[in-house]
Amino acid sequence: MSRIVTLWISLWIALPLLAGTYYVDNSKGSGGDGSKDRPWNRINDALPNLYAGDTLFIRGDAGTPRIYAEHLTLVNPGTKEQPIVIMAYPGELVEIQGGGTTSIVKLNKGGYVFENLIFNHLDGESDAIKIKSSYNVLRNCTIKNGKRDGIDIGSGDHNIIENSTIYDFDTGTTQDAHGIVLDEGYGNIIRNNRIFDCSGDCIQIYSGTARWTVIENNELFTTLGSGSENAIDVKTTFGVRIIGNVMYGFRRSAGSQGNAVVIHHDADSVIMKYNRIYDSNGGIRIGGKPGSWPDHVILERNLVHDLVDEGKYSVDGYAIQLDGLADLKMYNNTFANIPGPLFWIDSDGAVDVDIRNNLFYNGQEFHGSQSNLSGTIRIDYNGWFRCQERFDGEPNPIIGDDPQFVNPAEYDYRLQAGSPAIDAGDPSFGNTFPGGRIDLGAFEFEQPTGFQAPVEAPQGYLLLRNYPNPFNPYTTIEFSLPRSGWVRLEIFNILGQSVKRLLTGYLSAGEYRLQWDATDDAGRPVPGGVYFYRLILESQQITQKMFLVR
Repeated sequence: MSRIVTLWISLWIALPLLAGTYYVDNSKGSGGDGSKDRPWNRINDALPNLYAGDTLFIRGDAGTPRIYAEHLTLVNPGTKEQPIVIMAYPGELVEIQGGGTTSIVKLNKGGYVFENLIFNHLDGESDAIKIKSSYNVLRNCTIKNGKRDGIDIGSGDHNIIENSTIYDFDTGTTQDAHGIVLDEGYGNIIRNNRIFDCSGDCIQIYSGTARWTVIENNELFTTLGSGSENAIDVKTTFGVRIIGNVMYGFRRSAGSQGNAVVIHHDADSVIMKYNRIYDSNGGIRIGGKPGSWPDHVILERNLVHDLVDEGKYSVDGYAIQLDGLADLKMYNNTFANIPGPLFWIDSDGAVDVDIRNNLFYNGQEFHGSQSNLSGTIRIDYNGWFRCQERFDGEPNPIIGDDPQFVNPAEYDYRLQAGSPAIDAGDPSFGNTFPGGRIDLGAFEFEQPTGFQAPVEAPQGYLLLRNYPNPFNPYTTIEFSLPRSGWVRLEIFNILGQSVKRLLTGYLSAGEYRLQWDATDDAGRPVPGGVYFYRLILESQQITQKMFLVR
């Protein structure tokens, strides 16, 4: 008998670990139990009662956010597999207000998901959200109004910041305030966010042991001109991936050259692909002091265009600066309408440089000297169109006046049929490209396949439901674009992990149709279950859900 009683007591003690759904509603009185009919009055009343797998709905209002003036104190940790989810009740708006010298929430307990919430720091003098743990997610949130950083990842692995808006962080002094700053951690992901108007950088990897960080598909900009620094500033790190971001609006100041991207201070193994940079005083700056140079940097299929020269030739409107780095590979980038130096090669220059298949259009003279490139140098098969200067001694340059872009006036730098940049790249890159040879620049020319031909521009921006749904193994996704722009269409699993990127590139206004065959980026079949497909048109994004039956 005693053994049965002991077992029953053990099960009873474990009951809080079973997943539950609870509610908070500050329009109700105190003394609730967290049920829908008798909710807790404050979020902090709920937090001690939440365990791994639990979900807390915070009741709000429609139209105008309901205010919860609380600094949150987390008590129990969640797990990677069973996070504690805290979110606004569907269809309602919730704003958690902080302020003062304390963060709105300190994520020192791992395994939390915050979703569909507004965090307003009311010009607070601390970081709005401080993360020092692992496997946390902030999704579809707004973080705004502070005098320090919006999100500070002081440490922790595999945290995800996605689909969120972060803005208005300004110290009011010479000290920086960033949108997101990362000191340490492995495998953190910053994706599909809109970050703007920070007095420092939109995203900064500052110091410590940050490794294998992913920064992808974010819109990073400023309306403050010289009141901001950079879109992305990468210092001490290893293995960062900067992919598919759109960056613009940055201007020179006392502490910044107005670059979109800065890579320096012992950064190692950096890959930067499919990014778009425009309307800034500087494009990409790479360099460090002797003994702390960046190493192993790959720039591939980036578009840097229509920069701004405000009167200082040596520091304004330049495309790329090289000032102390080792092992640079530049493949298939497009640099167009560069009013300042096309290349700024400073005294420390670069060691071991491979520059091929790039397309340069309407660029000015270099600042600095090509003689500051040393080691193994391979510069070949680049296109120079209407450029004031190019590299000396290049064996196979492609020189001309007009690369025949589709519509540069509307920032469409794809190649038209008949362009001299088509099939003009280095043959050693292989023959798996349309036409049997790689093109110059960021966009491989290919007659549209897999899409319905664009028709008259639609009135709105629309992502239709896929059909069939449920499906196995094929489903069709249709969408409409009201204007031309940089577009991404991507599949995610229920954990928010990217499964397959169906499309990244520039499309004209119109209607399109794609098909997904239920495989991942490696071509492997994915398991049955719930998936999400997200369409991003520059600053706008729409997500829909679908179900794969196996």
